[in-house]
Amino acid sequence: MYLFLDKITRQDEGSSRPILDRVSLYARPGEIVSVVGPAGAGKSALLRFIGRRSDGRDGVFMGSDDQREPGQTRPGLVRGWRFGSPGDAFPPQWRTERWRGVAIRRYAFPNMALDGSERERSGGWSEGADNVHFTITSEDGTVRRVGWEGAAPNDESLPDLLLMDDLSGDRAFGDAGARRAFVRGLRNLRSQPEHRTLIYATRDGDDALAVSGRIAVLDRGRIVQAGTPAEVLDRPANEFVARLFGQPRINLVPAILEKDGQAILLGNRTVSLAGRIAEEFCRDITVGIRPGHAGLHRDGAGWPGRVVSSERYGERSLVTVATEGVRVRALADEPFDADERVVVRILPKHFIVFDDRGVRLDQL
Repeated sequence: MYLFLDKITRQDEGSSRPILDRVSLYARPGEIVSVVGPAGAGKSALLRFIGRRSDGRDGVFMGSDDQREPGQTRPGLVRGWRFGSPGDAFPPQWRTERWRGVAIRRYAFPNMALDGSERERSGGWSEGADNVHFTITSEDGTVRRVGWEGAAPNDESLPDLLLMDDLSGDRAFGDAGARRAFVRGLRNLRSQPEHRTLIYATRDGDDALAVSGRIAVLDRGRIVQAGTPAEVLDRPANEFVARLFGQPRINLVPAILEKDGQAILLGNRTVSLAGRIAEEFCRDITVGIRPGHAGLHRDGAGWPGRVVSSERYGERSLVTVATEGVRVRALADEPFDADERVVVRILPKHFIVFDDRGVRLDQL
């Protein structure tokens, strides 16, 4: 299913700003596109907007290919939507209805916590539904694995477009591995996953990096960046995007732009950049350094420093180093002791430079 959104705007009555502000986005057949942003960014509002419109008049276009045609040319259009909250008490269900002459099959996760009125508004959970349920294997109370059991009887009852709201706040999906396995499994369910498109709204940037072909970053109703996982991680549009992606979180260090935009004063040391920044008039900048790009060594060339702290981070160590008048966190393959003398090495190509507004500056 191809999906194209054309300058979607939505504003509630009495609100001072739009919930969705000129949102444009596309998803190709077979793609997982994640919409990432903090609480209140407009992620769920965007999914609801897509879920209620399909005729193109409101800027939502759907089709079997990449043509921007309203609605769907064949009658078998099915769309997925997540109701309530997933859990292991009930299986998710399909339910079918007619809307504007289009057959819509909605994806529902029943939730015992919902009251009767909410269930009634949703149209009931099981009438005419084919179960497509999952099991959760827990060990010591932690979700370890998500697996599929059963499926709809034929491919025609599976949706071409799935809209999946944030799973990170659900107790059943507290484990990141379980969330990611579930999203991938949902898209790949049964045959022809290359035709099935999934829009996944999440506040967890690293979930999006793990499962998505493309990512759209939403901030206060606006898409501030859209691109591949590599693009949003390595070339974030601004500091807001840089903070959303990558663990451990990026180092953001104040610096000064020098030498006609070809070097930066970082703490007490002048460092050459990989290219030249054209905005010479911007003096005060911020430099982003991913902890994984800060190499830590006990000798050799680099920035001399002193270990402030060291803690386990998975199979590695997250080490905070005071060097050249600044503090930098680095990922190391071995532990270091407090007050140990070390050398920090960072390649110029790994410096991400932001101006005094927090916008990334291109290095030419």
